[in-house]
Amino acid sequence: MLQFLTESFLLNLLAFAIALGSAWLLAPSFNRLIGSEATSFTLPASYTLAFTGIFLAGSLLSGLYPAFVLSGYHPISVLKGLFKNSPRGQILRKSLITGQFAVSVILIAGTILVYQQVQYMRQQQLGLEAGRVNALFRQEFGAALNGFKNRHSDTLGLPEPVQREKNARRARGEQRIQA
Repeated sequence: MLQFLTESFLLNLLAFAIALGSAWLLAPSFNRLIGSEATSFTLPASYTLAFTGIFLAGSLLSGLYPAFVLSGYHPISVLKGLFKNSPRGQILRKSLITGQFAVSVILIAGTILVYQQVQYMRQQQLGLEAGRVNALFRQEFGAALNGFKNRHSDTLGLPEPVQREKNARRARGEQRIQA
């Protein structure tokens, strides 16, 4: 039984290392695909704990199943080929094949769904005009509210193109222009 658990742990550790390495290597490409500006691949502590728990549970479950199932077989009957023709062997083989097929269909469908959702989000209009956005860069809420009132009252009397240019320059942090 220890042999099955050790083999399971090592295989899951290898798969975990490949998964983390792939995620780290593919993160820049994925960020470009979704239009994100993230530069590094880091995980929060809660995710790390969850992944470690899933890793340990998966190692334990994937090691216990073969230990209990295979310990019940008689090696001589398996080597003679008598097991694969038995009803128990056929049920096991069919259930494993069906389970693998179902998991692969779910993963492929999930990949297609995520791709379609990303494409849909990239094609949608934002619903705002960037030139008409007031950007407030104050730390305190009261000061930001007063600043907004001052800016709003300053721009009310200006013609619309000058007002937009003034707001755009403020958002970029440039000097105030005289109107």
